[in-house]
Amino acid sequence: MNRRPLAIVALAALTSVTGLASAQTNLSQGITYQGRLTDGGASPTAQYDLQFRVFDALVAGAQQGPTLFFNNQQVVNGLFTVNLDFGDIFDGDERFLQIEVRPFNSGGAFTILNPRQRLSAAPYALGLRLPYTTDRNLAGSGLFDISNAGTARVGLFSKTSTASFNSALRVESADNFPALYAIGQGTTSAGALRAETNSSSTARAGQFFNLNSSNANAALYANTLGTGPAMHADGRLQVGTGGTTLGSVQVFGNVGTTPIADITDLGSGQGGRIRVYEDNGAVAGQFETDANGTGSFFRINRGTNQTGFSIDGNSLGTNEPSVTINGSTRSMQFQPGAASGNASVVLPTDAISATEILDEPGVASNTSNGLVTGDGTIQTLLSRTITAPAAGFVLVIGSCQANMLHTNGTTDSATFGVSDSATAFPANQDVGLLVSSTLPTGNFITPVSVHGLFSVNAGANTFFFLYEETGGASSVNDMQLSCVYFPTAYGTVTGTFFAPDGANDKDPNKHRPAYSAADILAEREQGRAFNQQRLAAEFARMEAEMVSLRKQLDAATAGQNEKRDVKPTKKADPIPVEGQTQGN
Repeated sequence: MNRRPLAIVALAALTSVTGLASAQTNLSQGITYQGRLTDGGASPTAQYDLQFRVFDALVAGAQQGPTLFFNNQQVVNGLFTVNLDFGDIFDGDERFLQIEVRPFNSGGAFTILNPRQRLSAAPYALGLRLPYTTDRNLAGSGLFDISNAGTARVGLFSKTSTASFNSALRVESADNFPALYAIGQGTTSAGALRAETNSSSTARAGQFFNLNSSNANAALYANTLGTGPAMHADGRLQVGTGGTTLGSVQVFGNVGTTPIADITDLGSGQGGRIRVYEDNGAVAGQFETDANGTGSFFRINRGTNQTGFSIDGNSLGTNEPSVTINGSTRSMQFQPGAASGNASVVLPTDAISATEILDEPGVASNTSNGLVTGDGTIQTLLSRTITAPAAGFVLVIGSCQANMLHTNGTTDSATFGVSDSATAFPANQDVGLLVSSTLPTGNFITPVSVHGLFSVNAGANTFFFLYEETGGASSVNDMQLSCVYFPTAYGTVTGTFFAPDGANDKDPNKHRPAYSAADILAEREQGRAFNQQRLAAEFARMEAEMVSLRKQLDAATAGQNEKRDVKPTKKADPIPVEGQTQGN
């Protein structure tokens, strides 16, 4: 059967995707298309099969969306109406509708009607084409207001191209008001503005920049009028890039315009610093890496720019710590890395020595409850070694029970003393015990106690409790020997080996006169002079050490300033000389 040429004239193309929505049901993306079909110049009333496709060009091009088929479409006097829904293919670019026709139930091929029909937009829909730009002067409302009562997103902006740095959404403001204003009215965990990345993304969830180098305002400003924090970070919070940008955190109070605390990268590979400030901006304390390259430094101020307490973990680059306490008139310092003894601790003159000073008093002792029978020679009852940390004095005390096995008509005698020699008594240590021959036979028991004061040098010193039977028969038991070390004398000391008469005998006819009033005054003057000389020597030594210490602190301060260029320096406080001594 011969067919006459077919043609379609588009009467109207109306779209439903104009941005308007019902409060209950969203409009579809379909197009209501009305056309007129002519067959050989006539307007038929019959049934036809119609097929519709959309392309992005008038000729050739790529098909957009699906192919829509209408079977047994009724045509009346050439007129027909169809609803075409090609999905989301209208993004502002031109679209062309291709129509294909065949008689109903013919089973033949479709006839493509040329040319394709250009799909045009309704007049107001043109205002929403991309890119969308508008400028209005409105008051009391926003230019763009979308409300969604459902569970879907209100708006979705995405950028799939990686060819440029442009954003999926950009908001600008030319006034002092924010370009983006978000109000959250949800539950406790809901936010007014949320930025996130999906589980497979390595991109940042949000970026905030202040690209104007002369602008002192923050790139991100958070404020709250409630009791909760203005900004809360779950997990890790990073400040700085870990590369070229230095990290710094400042905390401000409600008084003044200076921070009350900050955490700062010192730059140039020097590490970080934590500082706490007074309301007037003066540094109250700080903790930072040491300027010598390793370790750390801690300081607490007692006044404006005046160090009260400091700990230097790597003092002067020696890899040894030091602790300094600076008062208004008195100071002290502990240097474990210094030489042992006085150099390791500097204390005020009236301070009590601590065990770390190494020259405090100490004791050593020995005991025995055995029985020693005299044999007519110098015998050692007990001995004890005491190690003195420095030159000083040792008080040696020996005590025992002496047993004189007396026979009438025989004189019994023995000598006792303490000595630093196992074979000889010192001049004033041959203390004698005697039982007269006229006394009746019997066992005479008496306690014996002797002591001596010895000058010693640093190191081990051994002392002996000596006993010599010089007549008759005797024995000794219940013995004890005690040694007490003293580092300092506060008066004149006459050592045990230097008895005034230089003698080593017990001649009962040789007498020494008792002290007179003149002798007592002379002894007092001698003691006063000795104490003045001791104090003068102590102060001279202390002053020399303070001068040395001040030079070390000045050198440390200069080094810290050179590396940090921070003022005031952390070690600038002087240490007073008056009223100080080393810890002994």
